[in-house]
Amino acid sequence: TADQATAVIATLAKMGFKTAQHTRTGQARISPRQMHHVAKLWMEHPAVYAKTEEALNSFCKRITGVDKVAWLTAKQCSKLIKAIENLK
Repeated sequence: TADQATAVIATLAKMGFKTAQHTRTGQARISPRQMHHVAKLWMEHPAVYAKTEEALNSFCKRITGVDKVAWLTAKQCSKLIKAIENLK
């Protein structure tokens, strides 16, 4: 029951166990429209030779530290777009 679960948690807390702290802020991922915009920039940029999704994801990993474009937050997406636009 809920009372028993609360009692177990209280007992564990007395023994020194701590509850896990959530470190993620829960920021929303980019929308499909934003992903399409990034992909279009990548495919049409004259300095990009490997115009593949794999190459884009590798570039994304190098710039933002995130493995896939689909997993970016809005702030990370802006950083990636600026990096693509600044390619020479």
